Amino acid sequence: MQNHYFLGCDWGTSSFRLRVYNIESKKVEVETSSDRGVLSMYEAWRHSSPIDIISSEVYFRNELKKSIDLLSDKISTDISHITVVLSGMASSSIGMRNLPYTDVQFSLDGSNAITERISGDSILPNDILMISGVKTKNDIMRGEEVQLIGMVDILKEINQYNDSSIFIFPGTHSKHVFVRGNQMIDFKTYMTGEVYSLLYKHSVLKDSVDVSMMDIKLEDNVNSFRHGIQ
Repeated sequence: MQNHYFLGCDWGTSSFRLRVYNIESKKVEVETSSDRGVLSMYEAWRHSSPIDIISSEVYFRNELKKSIDLLSDKISTDISHITVVLSGMASSSIGMRNLPYTDVQFSLDGSNAITERISGDSILPNDILMISGVKTKNDIMRGEEVQLIGMVDILKEINQYNDSSIFIFPGTHSKHVFVRGNQMIDFKTYMTGEVYSLLYKHSVLKDSVDVSMMDIKLEDNVNSFRHGIQ
């Protein structure tokens, strides 16, 4: 199974996603997700006892092992030796291991991405291929550059790729990514999601906000979303 699959982990600021990918069919076999994002993991580690004995890397590896075991049960197959491709905030200063950013221009074949291979151990048998983020003179991001590589590849396959495009990634920190040719030439980040979260959870407005109406599946919200993109 090792030759035909890999584990893809997108560990963002506020969420965690782990999937078993079939390389040949280019499909997801099984997946799991949670709100155990890097920030909450980091805070949990800081308040654990004693942090001088359990490093943040060991703490993150233990959490990743739990999710891999969960997927292993779901798929009824041992996946403990399949490589994990890890992107997102896990490679930041509050993540598993801090890697430097790649400077734009960033090649959309991933050839100039900064990566680090971490060998499996007694805690987590899986090898990890950790992928760093991207930076400009004024901005930084981790994770979306990997998503962008996949998106561009899909668009090329169906002949829908425009070599001068803007890709929008909504999220805790939304990103607008500018692409020309086969290069990411620039991007801008916005704290839209984080500001929204602070407003409806902690501000004086929290009691007047009905979060249930924010369901993206509601027709009015879909139309508003499309209008916003336009």
